[in-house]
Amino acid sequence: MFDETDKLLRDPGTELVFGLVAPVGADLERLEADLVDLLRLYGYSPNPIRLSALLRKVPGHGVELKETPEFDRINSFMDAGNALRERSRSEEVLAAWALVQIRNMRQASQPVLPRTAHILRSIKHPAEARALRAVYGSGFYLIGLSASTAQKLKYLKQKGLAAAEARKLIDRDAGEENDFGQKTRDAFELADVFIRQEPEHRNTTAQLERFLRLVFGAIDETPTPDEHAMFLAYASSLRSADLSRQVGAVVWKDHVGVVGTGCNDVPTAGGGLYWPGRTDQRDHALGHDANERHKRAIADEIARRIVNALKLKPEQIPQIIKACEETRLLDITEFGRAVHAEMDAVLSCGRAAVDTIGATLFSTTFPCHNCAKHIVAAGLKRVVYIEPYEKSQALDLHDDAITVSAHGDGAARGEREEERDHSPEKVVFEPFMGIGPRRFFDLFSMRLGNGYPLKRKQKPGGTKAKWKVSGEAIARIPMLPTSYLDREAQLAQTVMALLEESP
Repeated sequence: MFDETDKLLRDPGTELVFGLVAPVGADLERLEADLVDLLRLYGYSPNPIRLSALLRKVPGHGVELKETPEFDRINSFMDAGNALRERSRSEEVLAAWALVQIRNMRQASQPVLPRTAHILRSIKHPAEARALRAVYGSGFYLIGLSASTAQKLKYLKQKGLAAAEARKLIDRDAGEENDFGQKTRDAFELADVFIRQEPEHRNTTAQLERFLRLVFGAIDETPTPDEHAMFLAYASSLRSADLSRQVGAVVWKDHVGVVGTGCNDVPTAGGGLYWPGRTDQRDHALGHDANERHKRAIADEIARRIVNALKLKPEQIPQIIKACEETRLLDITEFGRAVHAEMDAVLSCGRAAVDTIGATLFSTTFPCHNCAKHIVAAGLKRVVYIEPYEKSQALDLHDDAITVSAHGDGAARGEREEERDHSPEKVVFEPFMGIGPRRFFDLFSMRLGNGYPLKRKQKPGGTKAKWKVSGEAIARIPMLPTSYLDREAQLAQTVMALLEESP
């Protein structure tokens, strides 16, 4: 490796950008404070930027920002963010405005801010995360904080909200129909690391500490069983050609490993799902989603029957169809040809005569109520998912058999801690905690990631290499201030000089 290449990958002064995403009611303020303190241990100067505070400065949203009461304050800032995105016709406008604040810190004489960590709180739309990645590349890290429904309700009640107000905010924050609205659920799944808010805060901090050790090239951190299994679930999702989304799942048995894999796609005769080839009859080959067609047909039938029964004008049919589309009718999945990933994983165990009693299912999303009942019936003891919100339908229908989160802070309907049923007879659903699949190679691979290669032993002698938390630790993946054209010219100049010097 050229020295110049090594210099590019080992930039001791590289800037870093962290985005924070969490559902409303999660204690993001405390997580940010921890991040600030931990970054200082690595010799970094934190630069916190609160995106909601920028709404006070940016013109054009036209919404009166309220300070009290807390419910009105949060709602007014949500309204302002939505209005700004809609008026600008830009879903990432708030993130772009945050970049302006960072750019304003730079000086012509020193455009790079050495060992500075910009912390953007909080990301509420997936377009914001994508914009930050487009600008800062691998130097941008999205940190997702999950909290149970009970934790979120408790936090918001402490802020003075009534239970009904808290629930209304939580529902709104999860995702709005408007393209320019709140979409925390969609943004959360893009995180590089998933932190779980624990009852003991030091346990939450420990998760953040480990993440930063990996960011700064610790040589002794390897994947946990949950991280390894979720990475394989994500890998399974990539074989899906579903027209809507890719979901993956694996069944894991302790002391054995993965015993079944699955993704969401169309089944084939003989067992399993279609693979690419001449016989491929998946939805992408047929050119349409059967479930979407059936939902639209049902809405149209309902509208026509209402018009006929009430003797309304036929011109009112489109209006009634639109009203139907705003109901849970559009959430039904019964007419989809695809097998859900969770079911495919369980069925793969059945085809191989593998017992699922007491096993764990890892899914890249929270299982729907249909999958949930089959998970219970299959004898699985634990389900791990990537999502900041529980799907209450699965929990409401099967609260006799399902409980949420093993660490015991939440329930779908927010029961008090002492009233929750921690019966070992129930299947435990809990949010994933750890490094997200999208950064697995960068943070765990010794040589296949985007950063500098790791060396775990010293030569000669073969003793373990040294690494410690310090102000000299170098971020493994630098945020290069140069363009690929600059780096191309730099390395070309180096190799030409080497060739001229060689005999």
